[in-house]
Amino acid sequence: NPGPPLSASAELDLRVPGFKAADLPLKGVPAGLVLPPTTVTGRVALVGEDLELKAFAIKAGQGEVELTGKVRKALTKPDPQVRISARLELPPLDSKQLSAFAAVPAGLNLPAVKIRLKASGGLDAADIQELAVHLGASVLSVAGRAQALSSGSPVVNLRVKGGPLALGELGAMHPAGKPFALSGGASVDMNIEGPADKPALRGTAKLEGLGAKAAGLELSGFTGSITADPSVIRLDSLAGDASGGRLTVSGTVSDYRREPDIRFKGRLTRLDLGRIFSAKGPVESSSGAAGKGPASGKDAPAPAPPAAQLPAAASRPIRTSGSFSIDEIVHPHLDGKDFS
Repeated sequence: NPGPPLSASAELDLRVPGFKAADLPLKGVPAGLVLPPTTVTGRVALVGEDLELKAFAIKAGQGEVELTGKVRKALTKPDPQVRISARLELPPLDSKQLSAFAAVPAGLNLPAVKIRLKASGGLDAADIQELAVHLGASVLSVAGRAQALSSGSPVVNLRVKGGPLALGELGAMHPAGKPFALSGGASVDMNIEGPADKPALRGTAKLEGLGAKAAGLELSGFTGSITADPSVIRLDSLAGDASGGRLTVSGTVSDYRREPDIRFKGRLTRLDLGRIFSAKGPVESSSGAAGKGPASGKDAPAPAPPAAQLPAAASRPIRTSGSFSIDEIVHPHLDGKDFS
């Protein structure tokens, strides 16, 4: 309405006791969720259409958020320009607890999490001075700038550093990863620049003592590094033990932002088929029982649903070529050499 600009200010000192979600008429929130005591302090001032925040702080349990800055046109078309400092510590959580706040895969179990954030900006651009995440024994940090956030095609310039990354703990967070029995560590130091959906990479990632189980193979002691620049990603001699043999793999991915061209080369010194088949156990029939004939009638498994079809726009041309050699293949009924 026409007239003199509105002006108002308030000093906040709000204290809310802790309570259980079951005590509130909220749907979809786990009844056992406990919200800690919360304190809100600070000064807010409305000057014309702008809302100013001074030392606006929210503290709850092991979490704290502090905001300063201004929200332009707060009552009509909010345009925040704020600085945020946050600290959060969470105990181990499972998918049932996390689903109250975000869509997460069933069976997910997160170790204890510590997060620190210092950032500034608004709805369209943000500068991240520090984003540090401690997930169990793994550490990841991000710093940089993101722009065009409201356009649907954001542009980023970020520095991502991680290490140590505890692969065993990360792989066990979901039931799908547990059979692989990951072990070892990894680290990454990478710049990510350009459109968020097709960024250019520049930096390195390293594997340190990777171990895993896959397709009857037991992998252990794998080390190697990946280096990237805007035109090519290189896998430099990933090597380790594979069920009694020595496996070495190297390769490149050229033009990875447009039409990836994958070239690889691998060598395995010894493949023990008897050992692999023994590790897999007896072969099961389609009915799920070893040694029985195919299922029929009401006991037959339901037909698999048709594979989802990706829209044509989602596909990208990919070229690939390479070679793989095995020095020796052994089995109780077979000896062979020089396969390629």
